[in-house]
Amino acid sequence: METTNFTHLRAETIGGNAAVGSLKVGTLALSKADSYALATEEKNNVFIGCTMSEASKALTLGLPAGQLVIVKNTGGANAFTVKNASDDTGTSLAAGKSLLIVAGTAKDTSVVIALD
Repeated sequence: METTNFTHLRAETIGGNAAVGSLKVGTLALSKADSYALATEEKNNVFIGCTMSEASKALTLGLPAGQLVIVKNTGGANAFTVKNASDDTGTSLAAGKSLLIVAGTAKDTSVVIALD
């Protein structure tokens, strides 16, 4: 996944309908000691806050193409890797930081935007 940092983003430059469908308004809070792949019912959340109690773990989203999610590392110390598919390279997410992810159609094609 490629990460892009934005300081200014104009709404009219974003098109499509990736944010519609079966997405829930709400959050999913996860606290894991090992790498974790989202369960089917967890994939419909717009915001995922995750803490990994061990370093160098991965959170695999498994989202369908076009779905978006914000993932925040709610932990205080450990960075972890966020991937959409298990074979993605992934993006490291430091403690306290957030990513906006629009799921891609193939390996390493998701759009990843660092929010802070």
